[in-house]
Amino acid sequence: EELETKRYIFFRKHVGSAGTYFNNSHTCTDDTSDYAYIENERTIDKALRNIYAKLLPSLNAPIYVDPVSGKLTQDMVSFFEDLANQGLEQMERDRELSGYKVFVNPEQNILSTGELEFVIQNVPVGVVRQMKVKISYTTSV
Repeated sequence: EELETKRYIFFRKHVGSAGTYFNNSHTCTDDTSDYAYIENERTIDKALRNIYAKLLPSLNAPIYVDPVSGKLTQDMVSFFEDLANQGLEQMERDRELSGYKVFVNPEQNILSTGELEFVIQNVPVGVVRQMKVKISYTTSV
């Protein structure tokens, strides 16, 4: 338990099952980090690669703004959100993500900064790290 608490990875055996197993998939970060477990790190890395592949063709491309406000048009916001979504849709279908949300703030001043910011939130797939079973006798069920 002490090794587990300190987030070490070690081998263990399970009674009734052949083979040797890892105790967990910790990484060298805090347990509250998005990168606390190997599977989360791999998933977010894949999400970044997929999103990058979808967005890259639009780098240095023209982007249209509202002529009155100078802010992004809704068409441009939807276009870029759809591109980023495409990078995550397959991961959700493949059950690598439980869900996701892509947001492009239309209030960004791209004319001044030349930068388009995305906020992407992924809902990871959970992992059963422990099981607790309560068992007892009863007089009726």
